[in-house]
Amino acid sequence: MIVGGVQKDKENYFESLKRLTKELEMENEVIFTGSQSNVAEIYTLSDVVVSASKKPESFGRSVAEAIAMNAPVVATNHGGVKDIIIDGKNGYFFEVGDIEDLSSKILKAKNLKFDGFAYISNNFSLKFIVKKTLDVYNQVVQK
Repeated sequence: MIVGGVQKDKENYFESLKRLTKELEMENEVIFTGSQSNVAEIYTLSDVVVSASKKPESFGRSVAEAIAMNAPVVATNHGGVKDIIIDGKNGYFFEVGDIEDLSSKILKAKNLKFDGFAYISNNFSLKFIVKKTLDVYNQVVQK
């Protein structure tokens, strides 16, 4: 299942994905849902969530949301997701463009069991972030 809308500058890429799906005769296996408002339900139903962005994201909100719903995540090994995923615990990282690595990590991720809600609540709550920010400010002031 491929969830999400198509940005104006990505329409050609989206069409190439649809063509590839047809060429591989996978129209019955691959579903393009378009934009969805019920993302929590989608994460809950997912065996694995893949975040295959080629460029680093500053935080990776969709990764945090998926983990909070106990869906293991396989993501590219750059950007803010490196602060969210614990490799081998709630997901796996793969090298950008390495299809074999991605495939093997998806299969491994299907077996992960964890309490994602507790992990996200404890490590990314407003209270926790404020405490970490104040710690940094205090370190700077003490210098």
